[in-house]
Amino acid sequence: MYQSRVGQAYDRGARSATGRCHCGEADAETGWTLEKIKGAYEKSYDYYGTPMKEGVKEIVWKGGSLADEDYDEFVFRALLTDSLPVGKTLYLPVVQECPDGAAERRIETPAEGQSSDDLEYPAPGINLLEKTGTH
Repeated sequence: MYQSRVGQAYDRGARSATGRCHCGEADAETGWTLEKIKGAYEKSYDYYGTPMKEGVKEIVWKGGSLADEDYDEFVFRALLTDSLPVGKTLYLPVVQECPDGAAERRIETPAEGQSSDDLEYPAPGINLLEKTGTH
């Protein structure tokens, strides 16, 4: 399982697209509405003997209030399957929206030969390492 923290959010919310990992749980943050957007996965995966073809693909926290000088953590846990390529980076796009319509979209992923440092608004990434244990 992978646990992520989405940093600051604004009044309209924070959202994270789980995409290629499979979300199991999201923290219901006090004062915010939690929405899990479900759909079909690109391909089926094995979840402890049960084939999973659909589930949560995007998580949205909205309706809360957070001043510019404050921050909060929006936490979700996800299963990373064995089909993800070791040695690569899995990117999880995040969008933060304000009530005035402004948004910060950390959705850019590097092209071949680029790094996240080359981008203005890179998506957070997870470096995929070789599995060393049973969990």
